[in-house]
Amino acid sequence: MSGDIGTVLTSGDAVNWTPQTSGVTNWIYQARFLNGQFVAVGEAGLILTSPDGVTWTRRTSGTTVWLNSVCYSDGTYYAVGSGGTILGSPDAVTWSLLPVSTTKSLYALASFNGQVLAAGVEGAVLRARVTPLATLVNFLSFARDAAAEVFLFSGELDQRFMLEKSQDLPTWMDGPEIEMLDDSGSQLFYQSVGRATDLIFQDPVIASLDGPTDFVIRARSATVINFSGRRQNKAR
Repeated sequence: MSGDIGTVLTSGDAVNWTPQTSGVTNWIYQARFLNGQFVAVGEAGLILTSPDGVTWTRRTSGTTVWLNSVCYSDGTYYAVGSGGTILGSPDAVTWSLLPVSTTKSLYALASFNGQVLAAGVEGAVLRARVTPLATLVNFLSFARDAAAEVFLFSGELDQRFMLEKSQDLPTWMDGPEIEMLDDSGSQLFYQSVGRATDLIFQDPVIASLDGPTDFVIRARSATVINFSGRRQNKAR
């Protein structure tokens, strides 16, 4: 249990509690047991770690904003706080700022099914896939006429990929980034003829296309950790 003025309490039965020395006077907003150690976050960028809940060590967070929640997923610790701040660390000792798509303060953090989820004020919800997906995106069908090209892909929710075009195979042109947004596992993509397309994935998949085209098109994938925002409607 944690609180104001660096308060840390421990208990073996949740009935009898013992004060511990944290070594700080900051407000400790949250303390959790994660991946074999305790990690606490709080006021003015505070991060503390402890192997037993008794002896605490302060870590350098690189920020002075309030940190409100911390979690662990797939080899990385994450902490969130005011102004959309998100930090990441491989060991809870060395921390770095991660790119985010919101300035809303974040107060809750959890990991589930290979994703990290963060929630904050005004309905702000962010998610990032931190465990690489085993299935690559595939082409299901392709159609083209004088005005447009239409692609149908199969994959998994949240997968991002880049379509590339080539007239000779050695040289490829990048295009717009695409994300699988439908949890049915399929995604329809439409573009006007003359535009390029792209996305990021791991191994090249060269499409077998039906219809008149001067290009060979492939999807190229890679693992990218990126927190993307999802604005949720709040119940009234």
